[in-house]
This record gives sequence, structure tokens and C-alpha cells, in this order.
Amino acid sequence: MSTVKQDERKILGSATVDALALGLYLASAGLFLSEVIGMSPGMVGVVLGVGGVASMIGAVPIARLTERFDGTRVLAGLFLARGCAFLAFAVAQDPVTATVVVTVAGFLNRGINPILQSLAISGAEQAAQVKVLARLRALRNAGIALGGVPVGFVLTAGSPLGFRLMIAAAGVIAGSAVVFSLMLARTPASAAGKRPDRANVGAAFIHLTVTYGLLTMSGIVLGLGLPLLIVGYDDIPNWTIGGIQVGNTVLVVALQVLFSRGSERVARARRMLTAGGVTTAAACLLMFFLTQSTGVAAVGLVAACIIVFTAAELLVSAGGAGLMLSFVQAGERARYLAVFNLGFAGATILGPPLVGLAVAYQPWGWAVLSLLFVIVAASTPTLRAGGVVTGEETTVSGSSTNEKSTQQK
Repeated sequence: MSTVKQDERKILGSATVDALALGLYLASAGLFLSEVIGMSPGMVGVVLGVGGVASMIGAVPIARLTERFDGTRVLAGLFLARGCAFLAFAVAQDPVTATVVVTVAGFLNRGINPILQSLAISGAEQAAQVKVLARLRALRNAGIALGGVPVGFVLTAGSPLGFRLMIAAAGVIAGSAVVFSLMLARTPASAAGKRPDRANVGAAFIHLTVTYGLLTMSGIVLGLGLPLLIVGYDDIPNWTIGGIQVGNTVLVVALQVLFSRGSERVARARRMLTAGGVTTAAACLLMFFLTQSTGVAAVGLVAACIIVFTAAELLVSAGGAGLMLSFVQAGERARYLAVFNLGFAGATILGPPLVGLAVAYQPWGWAVLSLLFVIVAASTPTLRAGGVVTGEETTVSGSSTNEKSTQQK
């Protein structure tokens, strides 16, 4: 087995372990603050919000460390530091300590995934890169979902010790990912003084990042909006809520790699983003009709929403990754990936208030949200690939050729 393949498996192993730890933490952090530390719901929201802002602040500076130092060692240090932060959270006794630890953990959280992605695609061909990223997304979804399973049992038991043990388990699991990262081949730091193409990182790349972030709100509408809709209507069985995360996770894990095929071609990647926006708009209309349904029809529409929203998520993630890779330059991958991932981070801030408004003014709120996704989808044909100003690019390479000019030659 080649060293590249061995490293890819170790990276996928690191990503899985990391996702399990993150799933445990994300599922229990809010409840821990409320049930163990004794914070009010409002304060819990503020503290978690501070952690979210810290994660956005930390993403790019942490990614830039890989340009100065060995990326695998940086990753190992991050795993160890976050494991320690989770363990410190598990023994926190007061709101101030808990807030400080959540902020530190948040600062570290969003910096890890771009480095994993950067190491995974290093040395891979263009077509292979999108497949590797698809595998990473699938494993990350599965890991986070599995990590959140124990919280239901802990909540039922109602034991503060149970919450502390769950957070501590997240710390131990996060720290154990160090073992995988230390087995990876060492990566050299980037050449001193080298910087990305400012034009690409500027307008074109920011345009892509913002568009991608807006389209990833499909997952927030599914994960937050659909449950809120269901609990607000007595005619829709509450048991259907349990199938949302399960159905979405199973479909993503099963289909993520399949949906990524061909996304290394820029034109196809753009079409995927367009289709993802249109599909999300269609799913929002399904929610409009769901508010008018009862019984078997309501259950059928819930299932349809899960399927259609998940299809949108798969299209957006594959298309976004395909276009993003056209900007990525060797030695600066982590930085590009960190900036690109801020699109989703922004969606987690903007998405919940938009979903809340849609719920407050349903059913027409869902129709308005559908229209917003149509508008975003209509803007996707203007997205540019890295290093290409006009024309129909044939690959996601930064040195892609203009198909029209090639034909003329």
C-alpha cells in the first residue's frame, strides 16, 4: 500500500475520532451549562454564541500555522489542546470558568477541520481531491451524529455526574486523535513569504464563500426549522422528529461520494450549486404544504422534506468543494479551506434567525424563504473559478483553460 493511501486512511481515522468527540461536546454543551452549571437559557445562548464567534476568529490564524510549521504536528497539538479544554469544561464549577473554557474550545474547534482537509487532499489528483473531501464529510456527519446519541440517556437519567462524564469522554476521545496524527508523514512548511493570489482570495473567492454559506442554510432549515414546524402543529406526529437526523445522516453517508462525481469540472460544480439552491427552494415549498397537511399525508411530506433537503445539502457540498478547489494552491490549502469554511460558520449565525422568522410567519414564511433560495441559486452562474475570468472552464485547476479559446486555437 502506498504511503499516500496509508496517510489518507490515518487522516480519515483522525477525522472520525475528532467528529465523535465533537458530536459528544456539541450535543451536551448546552445542557451541561443549563443543568449542571445552572445558567438560564438566555445565558446559555450567549455563552455558546461567544464560543461560535471565537471559532470564526481562530479558523484562519490556526490554518496559517501550517504555512510556518509542520501541518501534522500542528494538528496533533490542536487535538491535544482541545482534549484538555473539554476535560477542563467537564470539571468547571461556575459560569465564569465554563465561559472561558467554551471560548477556548470554540477558538480551537473550527481550525481543525481545514487542516484535516488540507492534509487529505495533499498530493492527490484533482478528481481524487473531491472524492477524498466527500469521504471526510460523510465520516464527519456520521461521527457527529453518533457522538450525540448518548445525550438522550444522560438527559433521561438527569444526573449531573452523567453530563460531566460525557464531556470528559469527549476530551479523552479528542485527545486520542493525537495518535493518528502523529503517525502521518510530516509535511514541510510553506516557502517563506509566499502568499495566495490576492485577486482570487478577494472578490471571486469571497463571492463563492458567501454564496456557499447561504446555500448551506438548507441543513439548518432541515435540522432546526422542520422540528419547530412539527412541534407547532398537533396534526403532525411528534415522533417524526426522531427520523430527521437519522434519515439525513444515513443518506449523507450513503450518497456523499456518489454525488461528488464530476464536481472537479467547474461547469458541473456550478450547476450543482444552482441545483442545490433550487432543490432547497422546492423543499421549503414542501414545508409550506406540510403546514396544511394531517395524518399519513403529513408523515409522507416530512419524509419528502428529509430526502429533498438532504439532496440539496449533497449538491451544495459537492459543488462548493469543486469550485473551491480551483483556488487552492499547494502550501496554502489550509488557509483557503479555513476561509471557505467560514461560509458555513456564517450560515450558523444567519440561519437560525431566518428560520425563526419563517416559523413565526408560517405558512407564508416558508414561501418567502423559498424565494430567497431561488434568488441565491440564480446568482450561481456568475461564480468564477480560480485563475479564470471568463469562459467555460473544463477543470478545477487554477491553471484551467478556457474551452472557447482552446477551440479557436
